[in-house]
Amino acid sequence: TIKCLLSPSDLSTKPHHEALSYVWGSADTEYGILLNGKPFPVGMNLWVALYHLRHPITSQTLWIDAISINQEDEAEKAVQIRQMGNIYSQATNVLAWLGPHSDKNIDEAINDMRLLHLKIPLSVRLGPPIKFPLTQDEAEDLMERTSGWVEFATKLLRKHPRSPHSMALIFSYCPYWRRLWIIQEVLLAQKFVICCGTKRFPWEVYRELRPLMQHLHIMAEIDTPLLPPDLRVGINWQEIEMAFVTNTAARFEKLPKKHIDKVGVQQEYDLKGLLNIGLQAYSFLPRDRLYGLLGVLEAPNMLADYKKPMFDIFTDALQHIKHPSVRGEGYM
Repeated sequence: TIKCLLSPSDLSTKPHHEALSYVWGSADTEYGILLNGKPFPVGMNLWVALYHLRHPITSQTLWIDAISINQEDEAEKAVQIRQMGNIYSQATNVLAWLGPHSDKNIDEAINDMRLLHLKIPLSVRLGPPIKFPLTQDEAEDLMERTSGWVEFATKLLRKHPRSPHSMALIFSYCPYWRRLWIIQEVLLAQKFVICCGTKRFPWEVYRELRPLMQHLHIMAEIDTPLLPPDLRVGINWQEIEMAFVTNTAARFEKLPKKHIDKVGVQQEYDLKGLLNIGLQAYSFLPRDRLYGLLGVLEAPNMLADYKKPMFDIFTDALQHIKHPSVRGEGYM
């Protein structure tokens, strides 16, 4: 039996907590937990996440939207949505639950990513960010600095030929990355942790590995004497592309990384840019396409209101995009 205790916290006191980020899934199937000693229904995905993420000995403090917010109370939902920025940015960890993967190939792919991350050359790790497209000089310099890593990576990926597909399963095909609310949850997190079954690894592994894997994918598509002649052989480069270049997870790394500065002050994102990366994302309610982004916007007076007409909501959003001088005026 999964037992939970619901208790209030004051965010101004910086309470120690983790925040769960997950896909709600179908509402047709409900599972039961004990909440404050009483039966409480939760969706299957949440129940499975709680089952796998719970500590075997000690208790954990988690913020979970389906439990922490009264989903039947629109006024409470609106108030809690205004707190999302603080809830996720103050969490010690944001746990991204991708699912109860028990496939040994998934475990192998995660181990391979860890190894590839550990082998990143110090000159790359401490050097300037890799931004594509590269100039010819930049590309040649990067090829020279990563020659040893490229050799190691190609040998590892040939040894484990199913790893590229499993990496694509984790970072592209998984339904988690199509959920709109995760945009702000990823961007606000101090420490974002990917959870697949019993496996966990920090987002930094993916974030720091992604440009090198993109570089590796580009090299496999061009002809140059600087490359190993057999680079294209024995590796599924289409799946590498899906996992690290064109996938849904990669879009977060294409936004500016200044959302939280060194003293924890939230910076502003561009609403238009956020809407663009959320074009293919799913939200149950149309208005949540905007409400799900409020946590990373500098718009203190644009508040969630579930009773406001949709026309007015999207009019306010367009005004916010078109006229920066009026940002923060009105309600969303």
